[in-house]
Amino acid sequence: MKVLIPIAFALAISGTAANAADDPQFNKLDTDHNGVVDPTEAKQMPTLAKQFSTADTNRDGSLDQAEYKKAIAQSDQKQPHPGAS
Repeated sequence: MKVLIPIAFALAISGTAANAADDPQFNKLDTDHNGVVDPTEAKQMPTLAKQFSTADTNRDGSLDQAEYKKAIAQSDQKQPHPGAS
């Protein structure tokens, strides 16, 4: 039993990390698979390209997954919802 607990804990941690880093849309945009979306890659999604400079909060010229997710969430909040007046 003592051996199973550390193994289960390790599997739980690794699964959580993989899920947190796995965003299919981000991965699709990241065409060179370097873990970030640059301005050229962002052009595939016009709304992201428009807000790229604002989304790039650390000003490194690319969007990491956290910056991307924040930009998408903010963009979704600005979109009118069906039935809203």
